[in-house]
Amino acid sequence: MRVTSIGNGVALVAVLTFLFAAQFSSPSLRVGQVASETVVASHRVSYVDRVATTARRNQVEATVPATFITDNDLARERARQANAFLTRVGTVLTSTSAASKKLQMLRSLVPPGVVAGQLQQLVGLTPGELSAVQSRSQELLAQAEASRFDQNQETATELGLLGALPSGVTPRVRTAVGAVLGMFMAPTQIIDLQATDKQRAAAGKAVPAVVNTVYPDQVVVRRGDLITALIAEQLKALGLQTKQTGWQDVLGGALFAVLIVVMLFWYFYAFEPGILANDRILLLVDSCIVLAVLGARLLSANHVLLPYFLPVAAATTFAAALISPEACVALALAVALLAGWVVNSSFEIVIYYFVTAAAGALAVRQIRELKQFIYAGVYIASTALVTQLAFGLLDRVYDFNALQDYVAAAAFNGFVSSAFALGAFAALAGFFGVTTTIQLLELGQPSQPLLRRLMVKAPGTYNHSLILATMVERAAEDIGADSLAAKLGALYHDAGKTINPHAFVENQLGMSNIHDDLRPEESARVIRGHVQQGLRLARHNRLPRLVLDAITEHHGTMQISFFLQKAREEAAEPIDEEIFMYPGPKPQSKETALIMLADGCEAAARASNDHSPAKVSEIVQKITRERIDQGQLDECPLTLKDLERAKEAFCSVLNSLYHPRIEYPEPIDTEIVQEVVTSAP
Repeated sequence: MRVTSIGNGVALVAVLTFLFAAQFSSPSLRVGQVASETVVASHRVSYVDRVATTARRNQVEATVPATFITDNDLARERARQANAFLTRVGTVLTSTSAASKKLQMLRSLVPPGVVAGQLQQLVGLTPGELSAVQSRSQELLAQAEASRFDQNQETATELGLLGALPSGVTPRVRTAVGAVLGMFMAPTQIIDLQATDKQRAAAGKAVPAVVNTVYPDQVVVRRGDLITALIAEQLKALGLQTKQTGWQDVLGGALFAVLIVVMLFWYFYAFEPGILANDRILLLVDSCIVLAVLGARLLSANHVLLPYFLPVAAATTFAAALISPEACVALALAVALLAGWVVNSSFEIVIYYFVTAAAGALAVRQIRELKQFIYAGVYIASTALVTQLAFGLLDRVYDFNALQDYVAAAAFNGFVSSAFALGAFAALAGFFGVTTTIQLLELGQPSQPLLRRLMVKAPGTYNHSLILATMVERAAEDIGADSLAAKLGALYHDAGKTINPHAFVENQLGMSNIHDDLRPEESARVIRGHVQQGLRLARHNRLPRLVLDAITEHHGTMQISFFLQKAREEAAEPIDEEIFMYPGPKPQSKETALIMLADGCEAAARASNDHSPAKVSEIVQKITRERIDQGQLDECPLTLKDLERAKEAFCSVLNSLYHPRIEYPEPIDTEIVQEVVTSAP
């Protein structure tokens, strides 16, 4: 394991420990929130119940009567306003306007601060009745000013004054006077707020505090219950309302993070070593883990339902589009365990995160179409809902409203996870240095510039590349290798031959062989040069690493045997054999090894005059044995079983290419037939 990957693991553990121990949220158990866990008192504690104490003191304070002071200023001002108002009313009543218009005019005469009452009682008064109303109103308002009453006694005072009117007062005048009093009578006793508050506060302070006791093993609040003010008081007394991070929390989180990270990296080391060797892919793994844990810490802590909305599966779904799904399933388990540690250490949440993240990773395995992300969202939502239903049945929970919430959470999780994964795939795949399957499919199109160049300038080589692509694609599928990578490598492996296409026999097409006029060393340099020239063209066209590997490794370090033998025959002294060897390296992957084998088999089969299945099988066996004996396959992971399957695939493709055809007879000349028929007796 490289030093950089070890340093990466240490940094990841440090970040996770910080996320475990840090408190990003406000007090975790507050009034109005739903308890995320069951809290049991660990010791006895007595505390002042401020809620009960406040309620009792408020009850006592409410019994203390208010203190009033006498203030006749408002009553005197209202009496003056009433007199002025009634004086102006006479003008309105003597007008010839309609009753509704008069009522509107009366409302405009009401002074500011006075609520317009039953003014319609004044509209029909005669001048004499209005005069009586004005005089009676002034008398009663003067009596009210001399009385002592507050706003609560205002109605009773008004009724008493009206009852004191002489019996000779007509009902119309009596009703109109009542309307005037309702508008202009003001209380003469007002509350002294300062004195009243002081007396009530003194009475409240005299009430002793209410003291309650919480006993050991007493359940303070159960998971899922609403936290009330009483429960909050008990939690505060126990020191649990705001969780403090101690050294135990830090050490425990660090040990758990070390365990999970070590197990994950150990898995990569054993089964996916390429991940540990690629710094950008390690950054991808770190980002998936840290973002999932950070999201769990920021969005899900201390909530019962919200953790189910967290789209943890988005991270592994995106990662699976770039690296192997097997590695992403392991990553899904690590993410689920670490995020579950943050979210209440819940086993249900761990399982929920794992199955959704794994479903997303498996759904985009070998992604070839963007609609696979849509399928991933459906799979994530389905597994999320099934998991929730399973645990709901296990806990005997049959709440229909809760079921609706969980269905919404599952649907949200699936949609958001797939959307995030698709967005990240489109925007960040290039940043992590990974060539996606969709990009590979595009590079395999004949319209690609370098393939078009190969088709036009070296048609024989292009035809050879097409056959080779079919051979390696079939073989790669049979042995479980990356068939798309193998096919793409085969298409571009001889791209360098476009620089000097006529130096290669498949492109001479009846022309004279230029090597007849070259020394063997010069011919070998030309043949060898197509590797470096192809590498240069591939880099110029920004082709992915797998294509570069196919170009450099498909000949390995083999000898250019024809020209080497020719040089030996012509040379009078020892020659430098390195001139007649390809620079290598030898194939490092199954895909480039298949291209090497198929390259030799296809060339030998094309050169043979005998294309019978037995001869084809003999050629494939011979080429494979030569490459093994030359040590060209020593550095690739092909097994003997893989080789047998690959040879069968090669034979199948070559036999279908060179299958025998029926020889049709020559067509009969119809004119000769007619002459024969005509000349017959």
